[in-house]
Amino acid sequence: MSGMSVKQLAEAYIAEKAMERTQRYLADGRQFASCNDHDLEQIFITEYRGLVLLDDDRRWDAVVDLQCEFELRGLETPLHRVAAEFALFKERLERLQRVGVCDPVAWQEVRTELADLRRRLARPKN
Repeated sequence: MSGMSVKQLAEAYIAEKAMERTQRYLADGRQFASCNDHDLEQIFITEYRGLVLLDDDRRWDAVVDLQCEFELRGLETPLHRVAAEFALFKERLERLQRVGVCDPVAWQEVRTELADLRRRLARPKN
């Protein structure tokens, strides 16, 4: 896998992070397991809107856990229900990228994780 493209590495990184998040969610007790699908969707909408509209970063963990619960149920995360908020969030991220606001420590962690992933993927498979 030494000829891995940047896109392939990015996709592998995203998949690995998703698995890690789901593993953590399961280990923490699957907080939203008892919710029916409708309630799960409503909670997601509330948390996502709070994250974006109130700029409340404390809601990140709940949004991520809710996404894990949707995935475990084989359901799509209802991003279509928060399309306007998603567009606003995306716009904020793009603005931060343009002005160069980033956490150098966080970027170094990502670079280190990507290098480690590339090494692991390049190892021979049994």
